[in-house]
Amino acid sequence: MTDLILFWHRRDLRTVDNIGLDAARQRSSKVIGVFCLDPNILQRDDVAPARVTYLIGSLAKLQESYAQAGSQLLILQGQPVERLPALAKALSAQAVYLNRDVEPYGRERDRTVAAALREAGVEVQAFWDQLLHAPTQVMTGSGQPYTVYTPFWRNWKSQPKAEPVVGLTQASGLSESEISTAQAETIALPTAKDLGFLWDTELPLAPGTAAAQEKLNAFCSRAIQEYGAACQIGSGRGLAVGKRLPFGQIVRVRDPGAGLPAQFLILLIARSVIVVPDRHCPGMVIASIAHL
Repeated sequence: MTDLILFWHRRDLRTVDNIGLDAARQRSSKVIGVFCLDPNILQRDDVAPARVTYLIGSLAKLQESYAQAGSQLLILQGQPVERLPALAKALSAQAVYLNRDVEPYGRERDRTVAAALREAGVEVQAFWDQLLHAPTQVMTGSGQPYTVYTPFWRNWKSQPKAEPVVGLTQASGLSESEISTAQAETIALPTAKDLGFLWDTELPLAPGTAAAQEKLNAFCSRAIQEYGAACQIGSGRGLAVGKRLPFGQIVRVRDPGAGLPAQFLILLIARSVIVVPDRHCPGMVIASIAHL
C-alpha cells in the first residue's frame, strides 16, 4: 500500500474549491484524478453530441489543471464498478476520494463501487460538494423534508456556509513505473467522435472552469436583470449558466448577501430543495428545475 490517493471526478470537473479533492490533498501530496467514461450514462437516449463534446473539452481542461499542479488526470472507460477497483488495485492506492452524487443512478453506482473498492481493501471517503448543505441538514423542526419552499429558503439562508477550500496548486504525480502500470488500465482522452458522437460546429459554451466563471460573472452583472421569474437558467438571455452546473465547473455560491441577484439565488436554492424530497421519494420528478 502506498500513500497514493485517487480522486474520482464526476459532477465536479474542477480543481478549485472542491471539497473532496481538498480533503484528499490534505491527507497526501500524491493525489491522482480519475474520470470514468460510463456507458450507463453515455448510452442514454437523452445524451446529445454537443453535451459529450463539451464534456470531453472540459476533461481536457481538467487534465491541464492537474498537469499544472504536477499530477495527472487518468481516463477510464467501462463500468465504474469494474474499472475503479482495477485501477486502485493496480496502483496500490491507499484510498479513493469522491464527492457524493444526489441522483438515483449516481447514488446506486456509488454504493456498488464503494463496496467493490472496500472488498479490494481500498478505503473510500465521500464528501458533500454538489450542495452547500447535505440533503438531511435543512429539515423541518420535526426532522421531515420541507413541502413548502419559503420555510426551506429561510432555513437555508440562516445556516452558515463553509469557506472556500484551497484549489489543487501542487501535488505529486505518478512515477514512471506507475505510469506504465496505469496505461494497462486507462485510455487516452478520446474525442466525442471516438465515442460515436458527431458535433462539427463550434460549441456555444467554451469548456472549462475559467470560461464557466466568466459566463457566471457576465450573467450576474447584466443578464439576470432582464430575466423574469418564469425563465429557466440556461435559456434565452440567461447565457447558458445552467448548462455548466451539471459538470460542476462553477464554484459553489455560499453567501446570500454576497452581491448575487436574489433571482439567481432563489433558483439555485430551489435546486437544493428538490433534492431532499427526491431522496425520500425516489420516484418524484420535478422537471421544471431538475435540469440545473
